[in-house]
Formats: sequence, C-alpha cells, structure tokens
Amino acid sequence: MKNLIIAVVSVLVLFVAEAKTKKINLDRLTEKKRTEYLISKAKEVVMRYGPGYYRDYAAPVIEREVFDTSKVGAPQSFLEENANRVQYIVKYPYDKSKERFFGEYSAEVGFWADSGEPYTVTFGNGWGFGLFQFTEEEIKSGKHVMPYDSIRHLLKYRDRWPGFKVIYRD
Repeated sequence: MKNLIIAVVSVLVLFVAEAKTKKINLDRLTEKKRTEYLISKAKEVVMRYGPGYYRDYAAPVIEREVFDTSKVGAPQSFLEENANRVQYIVKYPYDKSKERFFGEYSAEVGFWADSGEPYTVTFGNGWGFGLFQFTEEEIKSGKHVMPYDSIRHLLKYRDRWPGFKVIYRD
C-alpha cells in the first residue's frame, strides 16, 4: 500500500512539473488564440514588473519578427543562442496628449514564438528587464519593479548635461 501511494504521488508530481514547463508554439495557434494568449501574458508581465506603465485604453499592437541581435544589449552567449529566433512583440500604445515617453509605447513585451515564453520587458522610460536573467525566487520576491517615470522630468535637468537636446517639449 505504501508503495502504491509513493507511485501515485510521484506520477502526480511529474504531471505538475510537465504542465509548468509546457511550451506553447505560438506559430501553431490560431490567430485568435495566439492574440488572446499574448495579450493575457503580456499584461501579467507588465503588471508584475512595471504596473505604472500598463495602458488598457488602446488595443495592444502585436508584431512578429526575427530576433535582431544588433538591437539588444545582452550577454554574448544569449545573443548567439537566440540569433535568428522568431519572436512576437506586444506593444502598449499610450496617449501622447497626457504623457510622453522615449518610444511609441508605454510598455513592450517580447515572447519567443517557439516556446511562448516572455523573455524581455521594456518600458517607455527606456529601461527594461531581461526576464531570462531572473531566478524563480527573484521573480516571486517582487524586487524587480520599474518605477513609473515619463520624459517630462528630464527637462528640468537639461542644463546639467552638455549636448542634451530636447526632442519633444510640451
């Protein structure tokens, strides 16, 4: 009887572990399912790492592209491992009459197409996190949260930096 209980518990543990690590190939999903998945997971990522940058008054923009290693500041091993890998990017537009960021979005989340896993989140302040660098404990601790900030604060410091140019002023 004891062996039967141990076997059943072992099988259950394996099922739970497999479910947690199950990868979703986004290219194999229907467009509707892929869009639902990406928007849902992107919202989770933004709310966890930079809730001040989440915008829900406009539909997020989803783009599919090949990972360009020349645009990313990451460890060389990461760049080599992921060169030419397909990714989906979910971008959250914002109302430029109310706030101003460095880019065209308040937040952007990158997902690998072959696994469905988010690997990066970037915010409108120009900063972001490479999610692949965090341990499970760091993710659960909540210590990696981007404080909200827009470009307006930089205007008060423009005299301190020689060569600083204001591209946008409101």
